[in-house]
Amino acid sequence: MKTFVKMIFYLNFLLTGGAFMFSFCQFVLYNGFGNMFEYKTAEQFVIIRDPRPQSTRLNYEYIADGNKYFSFQHFPLEIAKSADLSQFTVIYNTTFKNISVIKKSDVQKINVQYPVTYMVIFGAAFLLMFLIYRFADLDKWIRIYTGEEYRRRKEMKQKQ
Repeated sequence: MKTFVKMIFYLNFLLTGGAFMFSFCQFVLYNGFGNMFEYKTAEQFVIIRDPRPQSTRLNYEYIADGNKYFSFQHFPLEIAKSADLSQFTVIYNTTFKNISVIKKSDVQKINVQYPVTYMVIFGAAFLLMFLIYRFADLDKWIRIYTGEEYRRRKEMKQKQ
C-alpha cells in the first residue's frame, strides 16, 4: 500500500510539475520576459466565431510562410459575441510559427495572464503535494484509510 501511495505522489509531481513547465514555456514564448521573440502579422487569416451558444472561443486559421495553421483563443463573452471580427489581426511567432495570438490593435501587448495564472495554480499544487509528501506521516494515514487503525482499536476494547 505504501508503494501505491508513493506512486500516486510521484504521478502528481510529474503532472503538476509538467503543467507548471508547460505554462512557463508558454509565458516565455508569448514574450513574458520582454521581446525575446519577434511576432509578425499573418499574411492571410480567417477568424470564425464558435457556433456553440455562450462560447467565448474564437477559432482562426492563418497562413505563415506558405503553411496553414489552426488555433483558437478565448475572449470575454461580450467581446466574442458582439465584436466586429474585422478589427482583429492574427500575429504569430516567427521562430515557432504555430504559436499565435489574436490582437485587436497593433499597440496592444500580448496577454500573458493565462500562463501566469496556470503557473501559480500548478506551482502551488506541486508545493502542497511536496509538503504533504515530505512532512506527513504516511504510515499513519495508510493505517487510518485502510481500516487497520479501526480494527486495532476494536481489538483493544475487546481485550479490556
